[in-house]
Amino acid sequence: MEYIIGIDLGGTTINIGALSLDGNVMEEHMLNTNPSSGPEKAISRIINALNELEKTFEAKPVNKTLVVGLPGIFDQKKGTIIQAANLPGWEGYPFRSALSTALNMPVVIKNDADLAALGETWVGSGKLFNDAFMITLGSGVGGALVVNKKLLEINNISGEFGHMVVNLDGALCSCGRRGCVETYFSRYGLLQLSKNHLKKGKTTKLSSYPEENITPLLLATLAKEKDPVALDVIKEGINGLATGMANISNTLGVTNFIIGGGISNAWGVFEKTLKESLAKQVFDAEKRNINVVKATLEVKAGVIGAAKFALDLK
Repeated sequence: MEYIIGIDLGGTTINIGALSLDGNVMEEHMLNTNPSSGPEKAISRIINALNELEKTFEAKPVNKTLVVGLPGIFDQKKGTIIQAANLPGWEGYPFRSALSTALNMPVVIKNDADLAALGETWVGSGKLFNDAFMITLGSGVGGALVVNKKLLEINNISGEFGHMVVNLDGALCSCGRRGCVETYFSRYGLLQLSKNHLKKGKTTKLSSYPEENITPLLLATLAKEKDPVALDVIKEGINGLATGMANISNTLGVTNFIIGGGISNAWGVFEKTLKESLAKQVFDAEKRNINVVKATLEVKAGVIGAAKFALDLK
């Protein structure tokens, strides 16, 4: 049976999937990344897993090129990681050439959020969209634009949607600027907003939790219970996110958005508010055309997108 390999390498796990040519995950191996053990050992584990898959299918994959999704920013010419908070110590390591040499085949490294967007528009919640912008909400905020079912890329930092400034006088972001989308609707951003709102003295269950326990999940839970501060935090965060999305729509003409990442698990809490806030900010001509959907592929999105990118390179 023909199959194609996709790899999604994160700070915690390495997901290696064998997919049918129509995007169905037939077999997958989940490995511990153990970033502190170094990239060489991670490569060794990847090779062992690929060998196991070849035994399972009694054939080599159809890949002419292996595509690996990684978090962070890369030097595409050198095939090295420039910056990746989840992979400390891997900066500057020639990951692409080392893996390519070990496998004796070409390797392409891509941003994991970009590949997740490609996966979602192939067989996920965005499969009916030719064009879509995907936003990943987690510790940070990522973004990727798919046009005609292909990633739109200009340089190796395209897609840093989380660092679009939506308020010049906003909170200080980790990038050094103020008022980025990430200061509104990431885990870090929602925590900072919570601390700001708690200072106002409103009665709230949130005040009984230590700072380290104030998570998007907790805020969503309290918002469901109509806690006033949790609702205020969610609303402010959503307005910042929606402003960034409206900027994308008004500038590029994007009307389809896919929301993924860990915070999207609270979709039921913020879906209505997000759509309402976005509708207020996009051009009138686009209001009826706006679609905002939740990603459905979850942890498989990156692997599926990597396989799709590889398939397109055949």
